[in-house]
Amino acid sequence: MAWFDMHQSLAKHRKTLRAVALLGVDRHKFIGHLATLWWWALDNVPETGELGSVTDGEIAAAAEWGRDSGRFVSALVEAGFIDQDEQGRRIHQWEEHGGKITLTRAANKERMKVKRALHVSRTDGARAEHVQRTDAARAPLEYSTVQDTKRTGQELPERVADVASLTRAKKTRTPKIPTGKVGLSEEETAELVLKYSAALGGAEEVRRCVALALSHTAATKYSNQKLYVDNWLRKDAGPRANGKGPATIPPLKKDFHAGKHGQLVQS
Repeated sequence: MAWFDMHQSLAKHRKTLRAVALLGVDRHKFIGHLATLWWWALDNVPETGELGSVTDGEIAAAAEWGRDSGRFVSALVEAGFIDQDEQGRRIHQWEEHGGKITLTRAANKERMKVKRALHVSRTDGARAEHVQRTDAARAPLEYSTVQDTKRTGQELPERVADVASLTRAKKTRTPKIPTGKVGLSEEETAELVLKYSAALGGAEEVRRCVALALSHTAATKYSNQKLYVDNWLRKDAGPRANGKGPATIPPLKKDFHAGKHGQLVQS
């Protein structure tokens, strides 16, 4: 992306004021058309600024001037933005502004061309030798779990097998409590009865709720079943305290019966 200098004096320069007076256009709009013309020139005009065979219509189109193109170009010539003589027309002092960019572009292009050619000449032929040398010197990984095609038929090291067995052991899950019998101790049941009798309407109701809570399959997933049942009773006591009646609790499983202390024993 190229750029060129646009001095602050351009806004009220005598050439700008003259061109604006000749064209009868807003000064700020004229500066925009002039800048657009210069941007076009960066890609289409040589470093000398020579316009050559470029017509008035093409100059006006390049500046995005939509009115009389002949009047626009005449105003640029009379104001001094375009020089005109027997040799033709050229952008005024373009070699000191946009021309520098054109020359810099050409110099950079040639410099990169030489640099790329020099790089190719230095690396050509050496790359294949380098790849071959490093490929032969590459040592196999001692404990790699990736099958090496050059070692087909060989067993993996024992350490790899040990690591794999440990990984499988970590993924094995064991049940937290034995199945077949779930329940609370006499002390735990008595503590819950004392805690929730007033809220649930008596000891028998608390024991019934304990049995229902333990009838759920989810109860077998908790190592601390007292905490599980306590949470259940607290949720049930809340709606009753608010006058909404008992909470909806699934019925007791048929293959379990309530024990003496509220525990569920498989039938």
